[in-house]
Amino acid sequence: MEKFEVVVEPPALEDIQSAIDYYEEIEIGLGRTFENELDNFISTLKTFPFFQRRYSDVHCLPLKISSHDSLYN
Repeated sequence: MEKFEVVVEPPALEDIQSAIDYYEEIEIGLGRTFENELDNFISTLKTFPFFQRRYSDVHCLPLKISSHDSLYN
């Protein structure tokens, strides 16, 4: 199966770190759980990037730790 490249831009890295910090403030270890879930999400995107399309070129894949969807295009 073909692997796709996932590029995480610097502004997204800042948002990710903010989310990790936020979850860690809620509960010790929750930031690490979020980070692990995000790593799984990125691995999934590398093999199957065609999830639900919500907008013209934006697809969504929900993260289990959060009620928020991750958006990518």
